[in-house]
Amino acid sequence: MVISGYLYGKKEITDIPHFMITNIKKILIPAFLWICFVIFLYRVFARESIGLSEIVYPLVYGQTLPGLAHMWFIPYILFCYIITPILYQLNRKITIHRLFWTIVIVLVALPVIYQHIEYSRIVCYIIGWFIGANLHDNKKQLTRLAVLFSVLAVSFNGVRIYFKYFGIVALLGPFEPFFMCYESYCHSLLGIALFLSLYCIFSKLNLGCNFLCGFIDRYSYEIYLTHHVFVLSVISVLSMTNYNIINCLIAVALTLVSSLSLKVVSSNVIRQIDRRIVK
Repeated sequence: MVISGYLYGKKEITDIPHFMITNIKKILIPAFLWICFVIFLYRVFARESIGLSEIVYPLVYGQTLPGLAHMWFIPYILFCYIITPILYQLNRKITIHRLFWTIVIVLVALPVIYQHIEYSRIVCYIIGWFIGANLHDNKKQLTRLAVLFSVLAVSFNGVRIYFKYFGIVALLGPFEPFFMCYESYCHSLLGIALFLSLYCIFSKLNLGCNFLCGFIDRYSYEIYLTHHVFVLSVISVLSMTNYNIINCLIAVALTLVSSLSLKVVSSNVIRQIDRRIVK
């Protein structure tokens, strides 16, 4: 979420409808195609693990198909794409007052109104977006932010560990839901700190973009969609042989083949849709 926010913060949005349509297609079409393919795999190799309700529900809603729990990312990133033009306009006329009320709405008002979303994930995107939009060329400021968020992450998570793993949570009583919310934001602080720290470290190394980086960048979403099925689903290949290294290599190979194929098919589907729209 932080990486996505950072990258989109560096982009200029001149056509909001085009931005929205392009990103919705980029996210939903590969996801829908992959869900259909996984349903086929399950019907062939693990028929007992999937029924009609498990088939219909993911196709119309989301991530409940066994082995696709990682697809929680999709509704979150779509929501972030919806608010990105708002962030873009807000950033052009940013004031402390506007920023304060934006934080209040995201951290307080929205969680109270709708409690089924982990807003800490959306905060990751928003913080990443503002950093990308305003500080991506300022290495000194990025380094300072990396130190700041690292200190915050260690401090807040130190408190979280103390309360959670030393049996103190049971004493919180009615305040336990607030502690769970606190835990979620501790997780986000770790993510932000890790991203900023690694970004600063690798920026100083000046490694450039080699073939591997370019490949992972180009197919990262498809790799993300496909890998989970071969690792943590009912058709996981990690127990296929008695050798863990071989199992891991098989999982990597299947993920690469699947992600490349999904990229080709989904790109063709998107092109066909675009042609029909133009006509």
